[in-house]
Amino acid sequence: MSGKHEFIFCSPGKPGNYKKYEKAVERLGWTDWMYIGGPGFSKAQVPHGHKAVKEVIRRASKAKSLTLIMFSAGYGAAKVLLQAGLHPDYILCIDSIHDRDLSDWTPHASRLGERFHFIHTDIQPPYRSTTSVSVELAEHGDISTYHVQGGDAKAHSRALVAEGPKVLRNDVCQQALVRFGKSSPPWRDPALTLGERAVLFSVEEAKRGNLETQGHNAGPRIREYFRLASRQARNGRTPFKAGALAQGNWCVVGACYATQMSLLEGEKMPHEYPVSVIELRESAEAEGRFRPAGSGYVPHVGDLCLRERKGQWAGTGHVERVMKVNEETGEYHTIGANEGTGWRVEKERLVDVDGLQGFIEYPRKKQVESMYYWPSRIPHDFTRWKTAMQEVEDVVALWGDDESE
Repeated sequence: MSGKHEFIFCSPGKPGNYKKYEKAVERLGWTDWMYIGGPGFSKAQVPHGHKAVKEVIRRASKAKSLTLIMFSAGYGAAKVLLQAGLHPDYILCIDSIHDRDLSDWTPHASRLGERFHFIHTDIQPPYRSTTSVSVELAEHGDISTYHVQGGDAKAHSRALVAEGPKVLRNDVCQQALVRFGKSSPPWRDPALTLGERAVLFSVEEAKRGNLETQGHNAGPRIREYFRLASRQARNGRTPFKAGALAQGNWCVVGACYATQMSLLEGEKMPHEYPVSVIELRESAEAEGRFRPAGSGYVPHVGDLCLRERKGQWAGTGHVERVMKVNEETGEYHTIGANEGTGWRVEKERLVDVDGLQGFIEYPRKKQVESMYYWPSRIPHDFTRWKTAMQEVEDVVALWGDDESE
């Protein structure tokens, strides 16, 4: 299981106030959202084999808890998910479900009881009203019902904008906290080194797929990577403060962002947060952490690997993070940002130093020791790591083999 609290939101379109919903469950810790909406998704005849349905089922199989939310005509898509075998831990229905035949819903009302949350209004549409539906569902299970007064579009809107986030925060979130507890992502595990945690964060980023959604080397996630990057006044370079850049070659800022997001209280970056490989190398040299190629240094999981980019150095290099080392075969795997249009895993050989500048050694100290043992050199038979590796490699296989530019 991934350990995430997953939320699936079905509506005729992505709600404009979706951030209210995401903020409502912050107490749960590690959460993830998937929005299903747009033309066709509000209808029950969405095919079971649709890629969105497959993705929801895939996520659900690994989630710590699963909440299915539907608004208005979004119940059609929600019903398809249930028919496809989705087994949510919580359902939040926001002025939705107008079926005359409730046979797809009553088993869940009976199974979930008060974990089936139903918000209804006084609207009397030409089809079945949500108030009527709530009454019948309550006959099959002790569901939690909420009444928003009003029989017009404003009541429908209030159910979404005001009542929905409130119920999610005060009731659904509280039930999940009691039943499942707060979820922490693996890159916040104090039993792992900083580098190991940064690898796991990078694996999670790789699952996002294409990040260059606004053109070459540009997109919202890439902009987030650049947000913390800055340049020091060194070697004649013009300095700039964090937030000055929003796009460009992003392998360095991607690697630094993974480190930054994996820091625990009391930890600090083992190097600066620059934008170029040459600056990253200079920073590591100043900290005494750079290990040049040919020095005999054997990298550990979490170390950064600095390479030339297309035979050029002069700051235009490439950085990847070591995610697996096997000294018996002399191979190691890396995961890097700005590979094609996203993140990608590569396999290298320790003896191949052509184009290799060297490694940045990451601290090996763990904040706590535990029964969960993560060796610095991970063998091939380490089951959990193989699972993580296979998952990201499966994702990589779907993207193709485009070379990074």
